[in-house]
Amino acid sequence: MRIIVNIIKKRKGKGILRQNKSVINKADTAGITLIALVITIIVLLILAGVTINTLLGSDSVPAKANEAAQKNAIGEAKDDVQLTAINAQATGYKTAYVGDSVSAGSASNIVGKTVVKALYDKYGASKTMGKATISVTPTGSIDASDLNAITGGTVTVYTTDFEVIGTVEMDGGVINWEEISSNSPSITLRAESSTTLAPGGTVQLFADFRKMEPLALEELTWKSSNESVATVNSSGLVKVDSKAIDKQEVNITATVNGITSSSLTITVKDKITVANCKPKTELEAVKPLTEKMNKTGNITIEDDNGKSVVVPEGFGIAFDSGNTIEEGIVIEDAFSTGDNDVRRGSQFVWIPIGQTLNIGNKTETIALSRYDFGSKVITSESKLDQKGAREDIEQAYSKTLKYYYAEDKLRDAETKEFSVGNKKFKNSVARDIDEFIDETIKAKGFYIGRYEMGKEDEKAVCKPKTDVWTSIVRGNVTISGDKITTTGAVKEARNMYGYQEKKFTSDLMNSFAWDSAIAFIEKCGTNSNYAFYLGTRTSKTATGSETNKDEQCKIFDMAGNVYEWTTESSNRTDYPCVKRGGSYKEDTSYTSYRYYNSTTHMSDFLGFRPILYILSDDI
Repeated sequence: MRIIVNIIKKRKGKGILRQNKSVINKADTAGITLIALVITIIVLLILAGVTINTLLGSDSVPAKANEAAQKNAIGEAKDDVQLTAINAQATGYKTAYVGDSVSAGSASNIVGKTVVKALYDKYGASKTMGKATISVTPTGSIDASDLNAITGGTVTVYTTDFEVIGTVEMDGGVINWEEISSNSPSITLRAESSTTLAPGGTVQLFADFRKMEPLALEELTWKSSNESVATVNSSGLVKVDSKAIDKQEVNITATVNGITSSSLTITVKDKITVANCKPKTELEAVKPLTEKMNKTGNITIEDDNGKSVVVPEGFGIAFDSGNTIEEGIVIEDAFSTGDNDVRRGSQFVWIPIGQTLNIGNKTETIALSRYDFGSKVITSESKLDQKGAREDIEQAYSKTLKYYYAEDKLRDAETKEFSVGNKKFKNSVARDIDEFIDETIKAKGFYIGRYEMGKEDEKAVCKPKTDVWTSIVRGNVTISGDKITTTGAVKEARNMYGYQEKKFTSDLMNSFAWDSAIAFIEKCGTNSNYAFYLGTRTSKTATGSETNKDEQCKIFDMAGNVYEWTTESSNRTDYPCVKRGGSYKEDTSYTSYRYYNSTTHMSDFLGFRPILYILSDDI
């Protein structure tokens, strides 16, 4: 009996298990069906959206078809206008040349006037052709009896959404058509200057309005796409953040009455190039880079080859500067004011030291040194190796340089006596030749006056078209028992800028600077033998004169016009001062020429030239 009961219980249990499995299977099926339904609905919604956009969106098939129809209508109307113009040109030429009554030049203008009148006669201020409308707007007066009253004319062909404008040339009657454009109101942004800015830089934006009333900039709502890169104020002035990173970009837009302008892109460039810093026209004033980049101190920029140039504080790039170091980078004083405002506009050229230059299909490096150009051997107490490092050496150079001429490197600090060979003497020399050498190596270059020094209002200037300052001794000397002091070239060159808050300084040309400039010119200029070039001036001219011009790498008159004082010294106690270069007065002197004179010597064909060098604390 127990056995039968157990069997029955077991069978009932299996039935219950089968029933539970059936319930579970039904639940799984219902869940899968629900998920499939949701997915189907989502797909249908996506397809519906695509269909609606295809039918109603701006890129929809009907919209594209409508655009094509309107542009086709404009094309047909343009063809009609062109045919009318061609027929009018033929009429105009017949009218112009009947009986040779007018000259060929006048005939061309009469043809243009005839075309404008024919167009206006046919289409008037407005005439509809299919889906397009043609409008003719003459300038001057339409007078059947006087074609000369017409001074010009435009033709506008437009539809609901598009238009094209043609301008009639008075010389021949040809119509110059613009591209087909939108006929809707629009705003276009433009910048006052370059939209490539350094961190902290600014640029003013303006808005041009089309098919709408012009508005003040303050009436627009300005927006930057990324205010961490650049902001724009209510007047359209964009300012790049001082911490912006090179090559970052930001888009600026302006909106009014629901109309948003096309975007204008501002690009960040941490190192501004020479080309970006030059004035766009010769009439535009040179601005200091400190002002353009909203920074202080000396500023390092790049030429088109990516090589660095250090621009002294307050200087800008001259309009006619080269874009590469090899062409000659010209800087211009853009900051001198007050008693020194006469120096504003003085120009200097960068002489690269220890930088790799691209000369044709090879590279060259200029060393800071005194050169014996006769044998092309470096001849100095100091030189640069190819890596630009200073190396003190003993050189076996020519007797002339070694024994008779030298720079002030060993002057006694107490007696102020300077030794060359076996002679000792007192003399006006470089401000600090060691400082010049060391700072030039660190900055990888220095500046040489673009011109011989001129004089304005009894002040030294280095500008074009000024009278060369001649009849000046080299240093400050006393004459006749210390009763008369004569101002010298050394003093004027140093006082030109002095130590500008330890950012840069000026001095009279030294022999390292003169010889290195010649070496640079021979590599990058048009005369590979410039050291022995005889100047072509036949009389003294103003600085930068085009007459018998001597210009290399933007530098004028190292070979001629007048001799130039330098801080180099000879070993003659009675003639310790040294002049360099050529002169209009003598046809045997050349660029690398040197000769000695007394401390009181002056003449009408002896002047001087300044140099500038950067102080490394502000590079």
